[in-house]
Order: sequence, then structure tokens, then C-alpha cells
Amino acid sequence: MMKAMHIKGLNCRRIVVLLFVCFSVVTSFPSPASSEEIYTFERMWPTLQQPWYFYGPQGIAVDNNGNVYVTEDNNNSVQKLTSGGQLISKWGSEGAGDGQFQFYHIPQELPLLSGIAVDASSYVYVADNGNHRIQKFTSSGQFVAKWGTEGNADGQFKYPSGICTDGNGNIYVADYGNHRIQKFTSDGQFIAKWGSEGAGAGEFNEPCGICADNNGNIYVADSYNNRIQKFTVDG
Repeated sequence: MMKAMHIKGLNCRRIVVLLFVCFSVVTSFPSPASSEEIYTFERMWPTLQQPWYFYGPQGIAVDNNGNVYVTEDNNNSVQKLTSGGQLISKWGSEGAGDGQFQFYHIPQELPLLSGIAVDASSYVYVADNGNHRIQKFTSSGQFVAKWGTEGNADGQFKYPSGICTDGNGNIYVADYGNHRIQKFTSDGQFIAKWGSEGAGAGEFNEPCGICADNNGNIYVADSYNNRIQKFTVDG
């Protein structure tokens, strides 16, 4: 009889211990959030040194030091960054004054770029398309020169778009609305032009991007003819 009572007592203690363990495990789980709980922001990751970068980036160019220049359409500005994306400087605002831009951006006109190029001396050239002109700056954004007005005569533009430089420092501009390419010296003196509206060889339908290779060949993105055309430096 005593032995049976002893066993029964052990069983009771075991049950009590088991219930205690179960209770401890259950209460260790987090409870569902209630309307009375208050949460405080601690941190965000990854941490960005520049949490906001661009608003409508379009043209892009790189100088001999690896710095990157970006035209920012919706802010009518140019940003200069390191190759790792750290901001170095920024210049420009909306307007028609020296160092100001009027970048033309309409969704259905996506091929129209606010082009930018950098020459071997690190001068920066910007296709200020809404003002129908080219602007030249130092690498730090100081205004140097400008040329062009709206029209179709030599040295005039209708929404200049792509822009590039060759090894001799000459400037090539995709004159979007005039369906042609224009070539200038680095200070804006007109040298040559070629192209007209059409789909034949050497003709364009709103040319947009343009670049030059190390051999002096010129490549043009003939946007609405859905093709690329290659030319010599004289067209």
C-alpha cells in the first residue's frame, strides 16, 4: 500500500513538472501583435550614402579618369559621379541662361536623348535639346561656351540629341528634328553636315544616339528606321 502511494506521488510530481515545462515553452513564443503595442524604427539596411540619385537620367559619358557624367532630364541638370556612384558635383537648372538646360522629355518621344560627351581634355559637351543648342563646360561644371539656335541652317538645330567626340576633338551631333548629323570643332565652329529625311543609305528618320570609334568611324542610331548606320569622319 505504501509502495503504491509512493509511485502515485512520483507520477503526480512528474505530471506537475511536465505541465510546468509545457507552460514555459508556450509562454516563450512571441504573442500576436496587439493594437496597444508600439514599434520604433531602429535602422534601414543596406545604408546608402546617397539615398536618392536621379530623376529621369538620360545621357551618360565617362572621362579619362573614370568619372561618370549623367544628364538628368526631369531636374534639367548634370551629375558627375565616381565610377562607384559617389556624387562629386552637380550643375544646372531649368532655363535658357548659360549653364541652364531645357531637356525635352515626352514619353512617346523616348528616342530623344539629352546627350552628353567628354573629350580628351575632360571638357563636357551637353545637347541642350529643348534650347536647340550645345553647351560646353569644364569637368567641374563651369560654363565655357555655347552654340546653336533653333533652325535648319548650318550650326542650327532642331532638338539636338546624341553627341560624341572623336580623337581629334571634333564634336558630332545627331540633329534629331533635322534628320542629319553635324560636325563641329571643339569651340563650336561648323565643319560639315550630312543626311536628310528618308530611309536610304545616308538618310535618317530622327537620328538619336551617336558615337565614334578609335579608327574615326561614326556610328548613328537611326531610331525610326530601326537601324544603325556607319560613316567615315566626313560622313
